[in-house]
Amino acid sequence: MGEMTTKPQLKNLDALFGIDENFGITVVELPINSLIPYEPQPFKMYTEDERMGDLVESIKTHGVLTPILVRPKSTFYEILAGRHRTKGSELAGLKTVPSIILNNITDEQALAYVIETNLMQRSFSDMLHSEKAAVILLHHSKMFSQGKRNDIVEQLKNLEHIAHTQVSSSTFCQVEKRLRTHDKVAQEYGLSKETVARYLRISKLLPQLQEILDKGEMPFIAAVAISFLREKEQVLLVECLNNHPYSVDMKKADIMKEYSKSNKLNENNIMLILSGKLPPKSQKQSVFKFNKTTYDKYFTQDQSSEEVQSIIDAALEMYYRSKEDM
Repeated sequence: MGEMTTKPQLKNLDALFGIDENFGITVVELPINSLIPYEPQPFKMYTEDERMGDLVESIKTHGVLTPILVRPKSTFYEILAGRHRTKGSELAGLKTVPSIILNNITDEQALAYVIETNLMQRSFSDMLHSEKAAVILLHHSKMFSQGKRNDIVEQLKNLEHIAHTQVSSSTFCQVEKRLRTHDKVAQEYGLSKETVARYLRISKLLPQLQEILDKGEMPFIAAVAISFLREKEQVLLVECLNNHPYSVDMKKADIMKEYSKSNKLNENNIMLILSGKLPPKSQKQSVFKFNKTTYDKYFTQDQSSEEVQSIIDAALEMYYRSKEDM
């Protein structure tokens, strides 16, 4: 089936879209060069050549089967749903993309469309840490009620249903999954309350630090500790990581957090902490001692204290990392 040539009306859309329900919404062809990405975009574009190649071939064969969702932005249109379809259309040689223009929606509503449409397309468990944090932050927000969210989910279901009426089920291959009904955040995604709290902390990281976390270059629990740093301290940390071959582990993150509490986390101290040259702040240390039975169970007398400490650090890091999935 080719590109849609008619402009079907989407009936019975409520005031959520800021229009009269009898007016309807028209699918229009918008020039690709009039479309701009939603910013700040919490979700990464997929980059697999094979996956994008399949989408391009689908568009060449069937056209864009599901209109993208946009909102007016200055003299352009901001893409709320359909970044991959837009890119695929461009690679397929198309000049326009079938679009539904959503007028008079707030920034909070726009973010909700971005997040809910991404939840349509893939599992929460498959998302990167920063993406999970964005989902949880929105669903935890008091500014965006469950009722408003349910309205948006229902409207997206209506849009999906209308798209199904335009094409046969055998060719409808550009939407990967159906929307699910949603419940409370922790129950909805099978997370503990502690993990939800940690993801809310991750949402406070600068995007550059979230990217480091997503790449697996910083432990999740260490990232949670770093999230307590002030924004200006996070900026200094990013600069140090960009300019030097350092990394952040749990121990360094905890030291930076302690220095931040006393307002002593400056550029010099960050450099010293990352290089391993600065000891923890002078404070009364609690000392834990193994009893002999436990020590003999896991260690031998010829192991150095440095080796024992290294094993304990690694074991604790594995333990706290496993708590992410609890």
